[in-house]
Amino acid sequence: MSNMVQELAMNIDNWVPVREASIDGMNYQILLRCLSKRSTDAALRKCCRKIGNRLFINTKLFGLWMAGEL
Repeated sequence: MSNMVQELAMNIDNWVPVREASIDGMNYQILLRCLSKRSTDAALRKCCRKIGNRLFINTKLFGLWMAGEL
């Protein structure tokens, strides 16, 4: 499982800016509210990175986190 997580995290194609992320059932505001809890959730921290003033999300890892598998 952790080997798969590392592979997903290293694939640059999985990382998209939060503004451009299209996640079913979530608009931009809901996604930002969910990601604001990343300081308290270690698994959620794996899904997003702040680079400069932009927030990036790994859509594959975020899907695993939403399913409770991360």
